[in-house]
Amino acid sequence: MKLRSRIIQFAYIAAAIVLIVAGGLLHGPLRSESSRSELATGNVLENHPELTLLSIAPGGLRAPIVNYLWIRANKLKEEGRYYDAMQLAEMICLLQPRFDGVWAFHAWNMAWNISVATHTPQERWQWVYNGVKLLRDRGIPFNPKSIMLYRELAWIFFSKMGGRIDEMHVQYKARWAKIMQRLLGAPPGDSIRSVIDAFRPIADKRLINRDLRHRGRRAIQAGVLERLLKDEPNLRAYKRRLAEVGVKIDLSLLNAYTRFSMDRAAASVFYRRPIPKEGSPERRIWNVINDADPAATVARNRLLAFVRAQRLWNVYRMDPAWMLHLMEKYKIPIDWRLVWPHGLYWATYGREHARIVDPSGIDALNNDRNTLNCLKELARYGRLSYVENARDLKLHWNLPEELPWNQPRVFEFSDWRFIEPTHLQHIQYAKTAAEHKGVPFNRNQFSAGHKNFLVEGIQTLVASGRLALARKLFRYLKDEYKMTGDEWDLESVEQFALARMQKETGRPRHAVARQQITTALQTAFYRLSLNDMDAFRRNLRYARKVNRIYMYDTGKVPQRMKLPPFDQQAAPVLATMLLQPGAFGYPLTLESRIMMYNALAIEWPRLQVMVYDFVSPTLKQQCADAELNFDKAFPQPSGLKQFRLERSRLLNRPARK
Repeated sequence: MKLRSRIIQFAYIAAAIVLIVAGGLLHGPLRSESSRSELATGNVLENHPELTLLSIAPGGLRAPIVNYLWIRANKLKEEGRYYDAMQLAEMICLLQPRFDGVWAFHAWNMAWNISVATHTPQERWQWVYNGVKLLRDRGIPFNPKSIMLYRELAWIFFSKMGGRIDEMHVQYKARWAKIMQRLLGAPPGDSIRSVIDAFRPIADKRLINRDLRHRGRRAIQAGVLERLLKDEPNLRAYKRRLAEVGVKIDLSLLNAYTRFSMDRAAASVFYRRPIPKEGSPERRIWNVINDADPAATVARNRLLAFVRAQRLWNVYRMDPAWMLHLMEKYKIPIDWRLVWPHGLYWATYGREHARIVDPSGIDALNNDRNTLNCLKELARYGRLSYVENARDLKLHWNLPEELPWNQPRVFEFSDWRFIEPTHLQHIQYAKTAAEHKGVPFNRNQFSAGHKNFLVEGIQTLVASGRLALARKLFRYLKDEYKMTGDEWDLESVEQFALARMQKETGRPRHAVARQQITTALQTAFYRLSLNDMDAFRRNLRYARKVNRIYMYDTGKVPQRMKLPPFDQQAAPVLATMLLQPGAFGYPLTLESRIMMYNALAIEWPRLQVMVYDFVSPTLKQQCADAELNFDKAFPQPSGLKQFRLERSRLLNRPARK
């Protein structure tokens, strides 16, 4: 008996030795895989010592702790103690850092549940953005291969911030636009190529040290700045000049540039900032920021690109190279002040970098849908007009980043240039899905959305007068999806678009109505600038018809889905056409815009009155640059005084004289 016990003991000891040796042999490969997957303790955990302690707690002890914290966090949320609930949520995430579902749930809880339980715009925005930051800054760095987290982050940008489910979605869009306006400014130029080329310097890989991906990233990597100043001596002189007026190579440079630059891309196109008084401290900053000397211009642009790249990488966890890749891949002029490009970024970045075992799995499939949905929204709302809140301009320029300022007004307009890239992305995903599932292409899982989008795109292209592309997409639908019926046998795409409009049952979707109206208005004003009065009136009638069908002919519209009064929809379109027609793809001369403006005195005098005060400061400067008399080119419309009195009563402030 004793001999048998001894044999068993020796067998256990031998088994233990074998297991220890095997564990030692596996340690190297596991550590290598951990590093390759960006999960090494030195990379991720060095800034979370509390996680190190929790992670070594026995599994049997962690389980009841986690269960208790889940119950407690939910109770705190129900009691309205949201910040206490958030602290417990972070503790739960730290106890289960490799469980991506925990991060996804708590981010969703913050962005969707807690946010709607608050009341003020600032509270709503803060909780939505807390959900973004939990995924972007914590969850994804711990789980960089999880497609679920990329999908969830893209969904917040697309649906919560970009959709109309939340009645405060306009606040979210405005706050995000303000953040990105300060960081990147407006896309300069009127063409796709000019927008892409303007972003290219920010994507220079020498401006970022990617080895510091998870090591306590600061807003600015000092070592990269030192190397940049050493390699490019011309930057040092301009850096010294900035330092003399109190501007550092960090956020304060972006603030100073946004506040003082006369560059059109740095400010709202609707507002020309006044030049500070001579001899004032602000004038000294203005002089450095607007120095037109070629060497100063090159140095300023290089340092701006550096700060922008650094903040994108270190603060917003975005890779400028991938941002540029998206613009070049789709050949689209992305305006990063909109929320949908960020949904597109995280969806596509996740598809590229996450570990996707099953492309047809629910997370991967929904992530692809995020990509398509963001592209669709950019076709509907891809052009942004940004109107600065004038009260912000009175604040000191050197301010922290997330101060709850008065928000700008943002106006989104359709952009037909996104239609074909969205169509091509549909084809790519649809072919992959059809091959994977073994079904015909015209019955792929994206087919319904693809067909609906193309019909919508054809209507938009017809409304904007781009008939060649409309015919191309019409033929594609008939050939590839075997579309049949009376409307598909019509002779022209113009007749098809009208037939679809008349066939719609129920109310057109908000996005479709907005897209049709703004596109028709853009085309109408363009035709007016060419003195083509018949085309102007035809497009204007079409826009009014869509507005009437949506707002009045199909029953009561929910408050959050209502469109503004028609004149208020048209005013920002006209203002943009007068100030920056290239934003809509129309390179109109100043003379053409003068013709457009003066024709409105007969065709639409109320609209002329509505935009005059809005556009006159910038147009005065443009007339002065062209040596034209502003008062003769853009005379004050009749009825302006009465309009100012009406507006001042609404705003409860004295009227302009």
